[in-house]
Amino acid sequence: MKNKQFVILEAIAIILIVAGHKGGIPFLHINDFFSLYGYHVALFIFISGYFFKIENTQHIPLFIWNKTKKLLIPYFGWNIIYACIASILQHRHTTSYFEVLTNIFSFQKLFIQPWTDGHQYYLNLATWFVTILFLTQVIYTLLQKYTKKRFNSEWLQILLLVIGLISVYVSNSISPIPNYLKPILKVSFFLPFYHFGYYYRTKLETKASTIPNTWFFLLLFLIQYDLYSRFGAPDYYLGQCNYKQNLFIPFISSFVGILFWLRISRILVPLLGNNKYVHYIGNNTWSIMVHHLFVFFLINLSLKHIRLDTFNNFLFRTDFWYSCPSVPYWLYVGLGIILPV
Repeated sequence: MKNKQFVILEAIAIILIVAGHKGGIPFLHINDFFSLYGYHVALFIFISGYFFKIENTQHIPLFIWNKTKKLLIPYFGWNIIYACIASILQHRHTTSYFEVLTNIFSFQKLFIQPWTDGHQYYLNLATWFVTILFLTQVIYTLLQKYTKKRFNSEWLQILLLVIGLISVYVSNSISPIPNYLKPILKVSFFLPFYHFGYYYRTKLETKASTIPNTWFFLLLFLIQYDLYSRFGAPDYYLGQCNYKQNLFIPFISSFVGILFWLRISRILVPLLGNNKYVHYIGNNTWSIMVHHLFVFFLINLSLKHIRLDTFNNFLFRTDFWYSCPSVPYWLYVGLGIILPV
């Protein structure tokens, strides 16, 4: 039986990703206090870790093959398709950022760059984390197999947090970061959140549910208020290993954001637990993640061809993130969620 709370949480997580790529959520003041780029990728990693099964450690080759079929094969299949689309758009001189792409069908862009930054064709750059998630899942499974006799869940959480902090420190210390180092640093950042998902399910979930909502939210808001008052918005850009020279803040803001939406999703279960639309979104996060940026691009391309007065053709050609000011925000985000599924 599906975990209704986590279906809602997955739906929230993918909506936050899509909304984040169109400037955030401009209502309810969520951006003002819980900036999406302070936690939204970590939330996805937490959700993935929540569903980790310790039985995976008994059949590691099978586990790796299953994850290859689920993550890597679809990813590289769509990467090739988006390479073809990028090539077509380049030959049609659609935008300047496609025109400057080089060696679109090179082995490096098709099969190497996805492991380093994943931004090779723009239209599918939101999937940069897929290869890193695969590596995280494999490495975490190996860690569980070979360290469970030495470390309990609490000590493993501390160990992985230390590794994550080291990765942020290294990222802040090196510029530019060598390509070979990027996947190592990203996996190191992912691991504490992946384990936190498993640790929460196995050790904390029952205890956390006994904390009243009032006290739970009060603590989170006090922590977040302190972060904002001292350091401003705790944004970081994990795809580029850019933590804005902060060390602890990316972890604090990520854990706070995870716990905030975890409790919100729990509260929403009576209202949305059986909602078919929420389930449809929550069960199709892969498709939405892969294709929503392409949907944004198609919306702009359509506006260009109908010659909308407020559409800025120069910005469309030069800025991949351009949004037409007269087109409602909800249209971009709504179609970015609906059309891919």
